[in-house]
Amino acid sequence: MEPPHVSILRGVKTWRLALRTGKFLDKIPDPGEIPADLINFIKKGRKSKDQTVWEWLCEQWNAKYPNNPISSKD
Repeated sequence: MEPPHVSILRGVKTWRLALRTGKFLDKIPDPGEIPADLINFIKKGRKSKDQTVWEWLCEQWNAKYPNNPISSKD
């Protein structure tokens, strides 16, 4: 199974950010190409008053892939 992640797309480039660890899954393309403000928004931005963007992304992953939840170590 693929680790839970969010994909960031820019043109033909795709970066995968792990939802369990907050680290990039791949070295290529270079994660340094992504603006720091975007990463900060994904990790700490607010989706709503009661929920961060990160929490929302994790919730969406868990709903779509219940056999591979964020809380699992697989």
